[in-house]
Amino acid sequence: MKTYRVEFECKSRINKLPDAQTIFGVICSIYKNVYGDEKFNEYISSLKEGHPLFVHSSLFPEGLFPMIKESLFDVSLVNEQTLKSSPSEQIGVLSQLKKYKKISYIAEGIMKDYIFANKIDELKSEQLKNPDAFQIDGGILKRNNSQKNVYETKNILVTHARIDKLNIEGENRSLYYDQSIFHKQGQKFFMFVKTDLDMHKVEDVLKYIEYFPIGSKGSTGNNVFKYVEYKKYNYDNVNPNVVLLSKCLPMENEFDYDNSFYGVFSNQYHSSNEYKNYVIGKISKLVEGSLMAPIEKKEYYGQLLNVSNDENPLYHYGIGFVL
Repeated sequence: MKTYRVEFECKSRINKLPDAQTIFGVICSIYKNVYGDEKFNEYISSLKEGHPLFVHSSLFPEGLFPMIKESLFDVSLVNEQTLKSSPSEQIGVLSQLKKYKKISYIAEGIMKDYIFANKIDELKSEQLKNPDAFQIDGGILKRNNSQKNVYETKNILVTHARIDKLNIEGENRSLYYDQSIFHKQGQKFFMFVKTDLDMHKVEDVLKYIEYFPIGSKGSTGNNVFKYVEYKKYNYDNVNPNVVLLSKCLPMENEFDYDNSFYGVFSNQYHSSNEYKNYVIGKISKLVEGSLMAPIEKKEYYGQLLNVSNDENPLYHYGIGFVL
């Protein structure tokens, strides 16, 4: 499968950055509403049968990858660095090292030069020997000579009026609030796609995304992203482990967990209002940034899971996109 980087521009406030499962829901809506049931069923069948039309990752800010789950400082390194400092400096050293626990993203250049290049131990060593070469800015690990403010957000509590759809002219309207995230104008985001198709066929689907908000509160103007372009993505990953770029529901015997570094996310899911609107239940998945040791190298891992409790299928996207 060929790998492509797909760019989007944020055109509204958002609730959160959409993950691969949320994007999957939008892709299903596009197939069903734009191309019809036949194309929708073809897309679903391709994922179920292991010959996908395409697979995709979660969405990330331009130039950033999710921080890997392998710790850049183990206990021995922290103790070594602390003991080298004077008593008066030790609190400052510990405070600096604590920032590494709060990293959410890693700059693409560091990802390519150290993670894909299988030089994680060198990255750990360089941060101790030459800490001024790196900086942590807003939860982002990047080189000190790189541009500042790579990704800026502002969280604002937005007020809305709840309307009674059965009595739209009534005066009994209540207020509700949601936490909205605003980005600077023109902020770009990207996701990855793998496919054996002509990428123009995938583009024909993704270009409709701006008409299908990726996430909740679409009726209030939230979560609108506009497709910009795609490019072939060339990378060389010599690391024996793979980096997960979407949440994954692994199948049996896909990973050697003893030699992997991973996080697990559990959440209660429910279907959309336009389909069934019932609670699916709690699902646990490996998270983005997990550094997994595969039993066998593959283009992707995980599965599309039918979580329906009746004869009508309802699918959850647990396919782990990897680089």
